[in-house]
Amino acid sequence: MHATTTSVISVLSALFVSTVNGRAAVAARDPTPSPAPIAYYTPNYYCPSTGTTAASTTVYEEDWTGLSTSNQNAGSLECDSYTSGKGVCYYRMDTGAPDTRNNLKSSNKCASMAIPSTSTEVPCGYKCPSVGPSGSATKTLNEMDIDSFYETLTCNYNNDSSCVFKTSNGALVTYLSSSKCISKAPTTCISSRRSYKREDNFTAMLKKKGVEARVPNAVAAPETS
Repeated sequence: MHATTTSVISVLSALFVSTVNGRAAVAARDPTPSPAPIAYYTPNYYCPSTGTTAASTTVYEEDWTGLSTSNQNAGSLECDSYTSGKGVCYYRMDTGAPDTRNNLKSSNKCASMAIPSTSTEVPCGYKCPSVGPSGSATKTLNEMDIDSFYETLTCNYNNDSSCVFKTSNGALVTYLSSSKCISKAPTTCISSRRSYKREDNFTAMLKKKGVEARVPNAVAAPETS
């Protein structure tokens, strides 16, 4: 009988210890691993769009063709403009100079050089994944097109598959894309969301509301005679 009573007390004690403020304690979960970053393609050069050397301030389409993920210098950049008389401009991906290969002919009003990707004139944005649908290494990127009129980023791969994303939020346009494309294009933009330490959430909330956080005045110790 004594053993039975001891067992019951042990069980009740265990239940009491495992319950705090009426909530059952939950075992800590294993941390969820972060998803692997998606490799994306960044071209060496972009179309001139601002500044005194720009071919046009209204370039609406940038089209990189003949790309190679194993050779960053391969390919050509085509810049199409709305501005009357500006025409089309072609640039080499190895030097940024006008491209005359394969009988390409640029307007005589084109800028003398494309803008390098390291320039502050190049904004952050969504990029084409280096590898195409299904993740096969043989399905590498060979063309990237950014169209500001349709607000699309089109990624074409050497297996004739295409993935089309919105330039506004990177979301996949499924009805224009091949199957097995990723649901969102990778981006070079840094998230604007601030991260706070857990213990600083309240202070952050007060600052957001424009309220100064104050530490309560300490209670004076009673005088002793």
